Amino acid sequence: CRVGSLPLLANLLLRRSTRTNTDDANANAQITTTTSTKKKTPNKTELLKDMGGKSAVGKGFANYAMKKFNTSQFGAISAASAKYGKGGFTLVKGPPGTGKTTTTVALLNALHVRQFNQYFDKVRKIACETGTTSTGAKKAALANASKNKPRLLVCAPSNNAVDHILSKIMDDGFIDGNGTRYNPSVVRVGIGHGAGVKNVSLESKVNELLEEAKDIAKLDLAIAGYKTELSRLHSDINKLRPRLHAIAMASPWPLCKDWEIRTDAKFEKTGKVFFVNHKDKTTTYECPPPPEPGEKQFHANAMPEYRAFVAQLVKLIERYNKMTLKLEQYSIVEQHGISLVSGKVNNQAYDSVRQQLETHILDTTHIVMTTLGTAGNQALESTSKFEVVVVDEAAQSVEPATLAALQLGSSHAILVGDP
Repeated sequence: CRVGSLPLLANLLLRRSTRTNTDDANANAQITTTTSTKKKTPNKTELLKDMGGKSAVGKGFANYAMKKFNTSQFGAISAASAKYGKGGFTLVKGPPGTGKTTTTVALLNALHVRQFNQYFDKVRKIACETGTTSTGAKKAALANASKNKPRLLVCAPSNNAVDHILSKIMDDGFIDGNGTRYNPSVVRVGIGHGAGVKNVSLESKVNELLEEAKDIAKLDLAIAGYKTELSRLHSDINKLRPRLHAIAMASPWPLCKDWEIRTDAKFEKTGKVFFVNHKDKTTTYECPPPPEPGEKQFHANAMPEYRAFVAQLVKLIERYNKMTLKLEQYSIVEQHGISLVSGKVNNQAYDSVRQQLETHILDTTHIVMTTLGTAGNQALESTSKFEVVVVDEAAQSVEPATLAALQLGSSHAILVGDP
């Protein structure tokens, strides 16, 4: 680990720092921030605003977190997730029993939801472009947008500490912007304890894929199935885009609240849209007049059908991306399967395939969990940089081990531990 190349070097030299106290042993526990002047402790509404508001994390998660956590804990969540990837150091401290682990899981949840919302916003924007952008250019733009998916590394000095956080994530799940429980994409690097933890271990995932290489015929069928499904998804995506374009271009001006734009039942043949007047309960193919001065206006992208098509399109694109990643993994495994059939397998080729699979899984997983001792292994060093590095039980960690984890990240680190 070369300290001079750490993106967080300026913070290590104490040029910038943020400290958060989560000691909730009494009702007056407060957040303290290292600044030149003292500020009044903000309330939860102000802390939510610091995170970007409900538009950043979603109304569902915001309501859940504000209800579940006290001001001190919510302050830690806000401070840690306010600037994804560029937050410098956030220090979260509190004696045993003050809810540090629960708060840590919640701040991971906040980071995950916030960044996923930004990713979906980019996908939505690309999907709804009405210009003459080529299919290849849009694919490249969507691939680039995928880089905005969450990239979080969670470390701790011991396996027990790592597995404790992982088990809590797996048992309780995360809360999305709509307030719905979901299970994030997570992988455990190293030896974990417990059946649940082992199911998401990197070694288990790689072994499962390599096991499929032993039946090359079945593997070929699976690859053919994925290609067929990708072709179908691509066709469905291409069918939705003209509908969005037609609604967006249907009227040269916004409409009043009585009107709605919809696509024709035989749109694939006619390419037409029509206008529904909810007040008179009539329909027409003629564009309605513009609203009267002072009357509320609604643009095409606010139409119910347009918004439904956008949501459907984003889901199709996300499913297409997931299928593509799975096909990429199977393509790597297929190389190994062909070598098995031909009898040309050697240790070097096997290690190469295994390393490719490890790197691919780590690059496409949102949350990677490992001990500080394992943070310097080859698999993690060969993967893309993480946007946020979280170190639990940081007070028990030795500096060289912590630096090994920090060099895998960018300019955002969250250190959690006892005072």
